[in-house]
Amino acid sequence: MSEGIEPQPRFKFYIIILLCLIISIPTAGATSMKPYNVEVTSAFVKATAFCSCGTMSYGYHTSTFENYCPRCKSYGTLTFNPKGSPEGEWTCSKCGADYCAASGKEKEPNSPYHLVPYNPPVVQAQEVITTTSNIDSLITDLNKYDQINLLGINN
Repeated sequence: MSEGIEPQPRFKFYIIILLCLIISIPTAGATSMKPYNVEVTSAFVKATAFCSCGTMSYGYHTSTFENYCPRCKSYGTLTFNPKGSPEGEWTCSKCGADYCAASGKEKEPNSPYHLVPYNPPVVQAQEVITTTSNIDSLITDLNKYDQINLLGINN
């Protein structure tokens, strides 16, 4: 007749604490890669996020794409991470396509679709020419009106 060995109450307590710590480690790691710098406009979408498709190194990348879904050919339909992916992703609100926030590649296996990189329009500076002769002429014209009573009231 063998008697069962009963563990000490403290030992059970330490085992429970250890299990809780082990379970919480993956959660703590996932929050450290939270996307940031997210911007959505009618023309473009931008975010700093981890690559989730494997085409870039696994680290933060800042990418800007046209707010256009190449799968359904819709403009202005990209939303940021509605499904809560740890790395972050762009999702088309019309067709549901998911794209890596860093590379722009669609997350569907063997998909040929990629978000289009955004290149802002280049604004050409216009030259403003001001000469002293134009200013002198303007002052002379203004001085003429100083001598004229425009309201018809005598001083």
